[in-house]
Amino acid sequence: MGRLRIDRDAGTGRFVDARIFRVRTLFSAGKPAGGMLPGHRPTQNVFSAEDMPERTRAAMAALLKDLGG
Repeated sequence: MGRLRIDRDAGTGRFVDARIFRVRTLFSAGKPAGGMLPGHRPTQNVFSAEDMPERTRAAMAALLKDLGG
């Protein structure tokens, strides 16, 4: 499961950065996975532009441009 977050510059309102969040759920069918106890939160990996493959980075740049960034 992934989620996209796009940040705006507070002063200008321009879109300045995009990040992809990949959330890995540690629970499946109500059973803890990996020895985690109930109540623990899923882990979250954040990928910023420098971590993205070139193709993804180009797609993000095009998206930001379309949004007026």
